[in-house]
Amino acid sequence: MVLSPYDLKLTTGTQQDRRRNFDLLISQVSRVYLNDLRKYNKIIKQKNSLLKENLVTGRYGRKELIDLLCVWNAELLDLAVKIMIRRLDFIEEFRKYVLESFNRIVGDRYIPIITYQSEILDETQPHETDIEQLKTKLEALLKEKMDPEIKRGISLAGPHRDNYIFSMNKGGELFDMKTFASQGEHKTFIVSMKLSEFGYINENLKHTNTGEPILLLDDIFSELDKGRIAKISELITEFNQVFVTTTDTEHLNILKRNFDVSKAFQIVNGNVESVN
Repeated sequence: MVLSPYDLKLTTGTQQDRRRNFDLLISQVSRVYLNDLRKYNKIIKQKNSLLKENLVTGRYGRKELIDLLCVWNAELLDLAVKIMIRRLDFIEEFRKYVLESFNRIVGDRYIPIITYQSEILDETQPHETDIEQLKTKLEALLKEKMDPEIKRGISLAGPHRDNYIFSMNKGGELFDMKTFASQGEHKTFIVSMKLSEFGYINENLKHTNTGEPILLLDDIFSELDKGRIAKISELITEFNQVFVTTTDTEHLNILKRNFDVSKAFQIVNGNVESVN
């Protein structure tokens, strides 16, 4: 499990970044999900190829093109709903890990919230998991989007267009992380989420022979105050093996105070030397 400055894109970047992150996470504990996702992505790729080819060449008449698109839509429908339901179930399970990690770092003044967003989910019932209702709604959306898809040459409906929204309840006021959070809040949110991913994987794979995951934290302490650094340092002592990189020796001293057994190395111009 890796946490690096690149992961800050999860709160500030695109919905594709967030989908990819959670698809990788769920796939590590569910081979079924991974296989469904691969099949679905293959169908979307083939559908997009058809749409793009027709946009460029005008190869098909309208009726023939619609018939072909209906075939691909029928192929992806069941897979799309299965993927969505697995993502919704994941969010329900994962939020307890995020809440626990976040509370241990900053206390209960803030409540982190992760919401799954889709065009076919009612905002008042965002965790609807009735298979037939979701199929009916997605089927209707696919028909609605058919003309825009033909005009734009790309698939516009399905879980490959869905999003994960990160928000925070701060003193009873809900705000979107991407728009209103400070740099420190962004980093704290991502750190707590990544530590939660470690716990989620560990719990779901504990009855397998895979062993505990290894945690790699790459320069995560910059822009965090000493209190939060200390809390994170305490929290990661519960993990099996942890590798931490930092350019600040004070961070190293905080880590040493929390770990009974540790080994430190300094890397300068590609040369490695022990500093214990």
